[in-house]
Amino acid sequence: MFYKTKIVWHMKWKFLFIVFLLPILVNGQTNRVSADFFYSPPVHLTDSSKKYQYVEYRVGLTIPVYYKHYMRETDKGASSSIVLLNIGILSGHPSNDWIQGNEQYVDVFAGLTGIFNLSKKYTLFAIFNNSFEDKLITNGKIGYHISGLFLFKHNLMDDFHYQAGAAYSNVFGDGIVFPLLGLGGNFGSKVSIDALLPMNVNLKIRPVDNQTYSLFIKSHGGMNYFINDEKLFNSDDILRFQRREFKVGMSAKYDVKKLFSFYIEGGSLQHREIMFSRTNDKMGSYIYDAKVDKSFYFEIGFSTRIEFSSKDLDDTFDWTNQL
Repeated sequence: MFYKTKIVWHMKWKFLFIVFLLPILVNGQTNRVSADFFYSPPVHLTDSSKKYQYVEYRVGLTIPVYYKHYMRETDKGASSSIVLLNIGILSGHPSNDWIQGNEQYVDVFAGLTGIFNLSKKYTLFAIFNNSFEDKLITNGKIGYHISGLFLFKHNLMDDFHYQAGAAYSNVFGDGIVFPLLGLGGNFGSKVSIDALLPMNVNLKIRPVDNQTYSLFIKSHGGMNYFINDEKLFNSDDILRFQRREFKVGMSAKYDVKKLFSFYIEGGSLQHREIMFSRTNDKMGSYIYDAKVDKSFYFEIGFSTRIEFSSKDLDDTFDWTNQL
């Protein structure tokens, strides 16, 4: 067993080199590397003595694979097209005291983000993500889940815009398609508000160029595969573990010489719920479903910057993480 584990981890380190270091060495553009850590403490399930805790790590690399910028000779202004490759690893640790030991999953994810500025007024966003479950691959099974977003943005004037589109995501626990509707605007050069419903509402304050403070409500859920070694619920060897919750909090982000940025975030987790279901069951059919008490959380992270980064790019990275 120890020998097998050692081989698996040796292969993972090789994978990390291929995924993260090789593209940096061969890619001529500036890449974006990010790392995040999320922690929520043990709390009781509602109306139960059982406890639940969730911890998550994420490391990602964004590579610009296509970029084109050109000027128009009309009043429509400049246009540009950007396509980004997003790859990385996410490790989650849901801990439940009614399960012996802590369950851990490792997702390898890859996706594409496209931002197409058609003119000064119109922008199209397209995101596609696909992640593969490490434990299922190790056990010779295929387990993956996809998410995506398509969004149209119209700038009504220099300071206000609306957005409309659709997404497919597990952010609410189940893989569902849902519409997106957004409004946003700038109030002077230091304050902005953006709402992309039903995913988030975000108020940002920028007292100086290298500091951003935010107040927000964000969806924060997901779905992963659970290796059911202990035959919980007298069920299958592999279960879907699903969670649903919302962040209500604030964050502070600091930029260092336009090369690096780091942030700290904290707040409350609201309307929490965890679910288990069989892999062949329809979404929304659970063999176990429990409410979770509210709790505080904190999150920290850092990232580099892409040379042609913009506010639209930063916002799109936020959506990618939420999907």
